[in-house]
Parts: sequence; structure tokens; C-alpha cells
Amino acid sequence: MNMEYDITDASDDYYMINGRAFPYTLRESIIEMEQDKKVKLRVLNGHTESMALHIHGHKPTITHYDGVDNGPSSYITRDVHGIDPRATHRFRTQWC
Repeated sequence: MNMEYDITDASDDYYMINGRAFPYTLRESIIEMEQDKKVKLRVLNGHTESMALHIHGHKPTITHYDGVDNGPSSYITRDVHGIDPRATHRFRTQWC
């Protein structure tokens, strides 16, 4: 992938997946899934606005809100998850 990225062009419009921020989410954090294998994701929305997370081909289940597991009754499985500003969510997903 040949992309130009100016590190001095900083703004609060960022997110992190498994501890890596853009552009490393594209280059070094590709997640390969195998059938019947479970994958865990940690997502941080560092933006000042809410964001929608959609993982194509998967319906992830949110398990933790800001690092807190409120138990299975709070788990939500769907195509798109909204993440508030400065919030961290943990997801688990499996090949569909």
C-alpha cells in the first residue's frame, strides 16, 4: 500500500483498533479470520464525534464498555455499533 501521510497534519479525528492508530490500522493490523475461530477487537474512538463501526461480513458482539464487562445480559450483537467520543469498546466476532 503506497499512501502519503503527513504526521504534522494532526487532528482529533482518529480511532484505534487493537492499540494501533491510523495509518497502522490499515498496514499492520490486518486481521485474518479462519472459519470457527473467534477474534477479539478493542476499539477506541478518539474523535470528538460519535462513530459507527461496521465490519463487513460479520456481526460482532460488544462485550465491554470502557473496559467494564457488565455481563452477558448487556452484550449486543449487530452489524453496526455506535461508539461515543473518547469511548473504548471490546468486541468479539466469529466467521459468519
